[in-house]
Amino acid sequence: MVSKARTVTLLTDFGTRDHYVASMKGVLLAIDPELHIVDITHEVPKFDIRRAALLLANSARFFPHGTIHVAVVDPGVGTSRRSIIIKTKNYYFVGPDNGVLSVAAAGDGVKHVYQIREDGSYVLQRRSSTFAGRDVFAPVAAHIAKGVPLEMLGEVIKSFKRIRISEPKRFGNRIDGEVLLIDAFGNIVTNIGDELIEDLEPGQRILVNVGGKLLRVPFLKTYGDVERGKPLALVGSTGLLEIGLNQGSISCLLRNVKEGSRVSIQYSRE
Repeated sequence: MVSKARTVTLLTDFGTRDHYVASMKGVLLAIDPELHIVDITHEVPKFDIRRAALLLANSARFFPHGTIHVAVVDPGVGTSRRSIIIKTKNYYFVGPDNGVLSVAAAGDGVKHVYQIREDGSYVLQRRSSTFAGRDVFAPVAAHIAKGVPLEMLGEVIKSFKRIRISEPKRFGNRIDGEVLLIDAFGNIVTNIGDELIEDLEPGQRILVNVGGKLLRVPFLKTYGDVERGKPLALVGSTGLLEIGLNQGSISCLLRNVKEGSRVSIQYSRE
């Protein structure tokens, strides 16, 4: 069998101080020594499935077609939750059926979903009930890369668990949304896409209500367009509206804001 998918990515909440990530890489390379393994991140907040799903969605689409994305944020490991493969238009996603794969997979167009046969010959035969990343997901990903048909790895299922991301809504001059995530720089990333604010001009000031705190900030193209320590709004690299502070953390100033907090913006459309 000839493989066309030779890149495997890993995204976990394992951190890097323990053996967990290395063990997964060892299993992958033992099955296919020619694999190209890329770490998306292993610093997902512990057990934060929603954050992991968003991080995966923001990165997966930039990889070559055929990439196998393995995501392991798995607080239900060892329970009756399923292990799945999602085949999309351009990628493979492997991980627990808890929603962690759902946002990225939906974004690329789901074609087929398989429940992995955990008692089959394509997983480790000596398995722990607490480490599906090493014992199930890594070997399955490696066998996908080697060209093993998905039908040999699992059985087709019709549904899988999805994380629902709310849609922003416009009410006249106001758009209501939510905080999707707060990045490592302390920037507040909303779910308000650039298509909703096409009529906003650079330099125009907008009224932002986030976590009950009112801010009037300029809408600009980049952080350096304001003085150091000054707030602003802009469309970030994800195509979503961000509220930030030039060379500072706006989330430290707005301590009550968290992921999922309500946010609204208001501005003149004249």
